[in-house]
Amino acid sequence: SAWDTTNVTNMQRTFENCTALTTLNISTWDTRKVKSTFSMFDNCGITSLDLSGWHTDSLENVSYMFDLCRALVTLDIRNFDFSNISQYQDMFRECYALREIRLDNCNNDTIKKIISATAGLPRGENADGTKGKIFCKSSEATGLEAPNGWEFKFV
Repeated sequence: SAWDTTNVTNMQRTFENCTALTTLNISTWDTRKVKSTFSMFDNCGITSLDLSGWHTDSLENVSYMFDLCRALVTLDIRNFDFSNISQYQDMFRECYALREIRLDNCNNDTIKKIISATAGLPRGENADGTKGKIFCKSSEATGLEAPNGWEFKFV
């Protein structure tokens, strides 16, 4: 948690294939200059990830960022700025346990990127029929349907 990441621009594959890694405290990393998180957590064993302190104004590539994170249940990306993100292929591919995503920036562009088929968000419905939740700080997203098995919760 105390690494100085002030000048880091590329975090590609930082924790890739860390299947035994179940907890991680990096919510306070300075990510203002980071352009790519390609495959950063690909195939990790993390169950809950708090990236709420990350500022992602420069972020362009989040492809495969959480790919194969089959144990990930909750994801807090409240401060993520998706406006410059142009590459988000399979961002959530095979994140079958994912049930909660927390966002602040819930405009249509952000939501479209997260729920697009390209991002690979899996069905969020539990075996008991309850839906996964995408928590949004505001109700800026209008006219969008939640993906299959998911619902929007405005807080």
